[in-house]
Amino acid sequence: MSPKTKLLFIAVAISSNVSAAVIYWDGGTGSIAANGDALSQGGTGTWNGSINNWDAGSGKAHVSWAKRFTAVFAGTSGTVTTGAALTVVGMTFNTDGYIITGTVSNPITLKGRANFFL
Repeated sequence: MSPKTKLLFIAVAISSNVSAAVIYWDGGTGSIAANGDALSQGGTGTWNGSINNWDAGSGKAHVSWAKRFTAVFAGTSGTVTTGAALTVVGMTFNTDGYIITGTVSNPITLKGRANFFL
């Protein structure tokens, strides 16, 4: 793990093989109305299941988090605060300096054969 990247409150869950859509972190604390560009803009923000701040692909509407996704963090690094208990299939960090933080009541759980790329 890069000394500039921190992952907090991660629990591991083992289940069957999972197929995941890749979505890109665009940050912020509110839903993004514009369509995505399939690139992570990055930045500081809240990660939960109700804010549409994840880029689902070029020309597609931004989406909120669902447990079947693989998260890509790139662009401008920032502090990402979990605002809910989350389940991920994978996480990729293409930029140094991200801090993923939250509370014990808002853990990140790995689903299936989850992958992390730092």
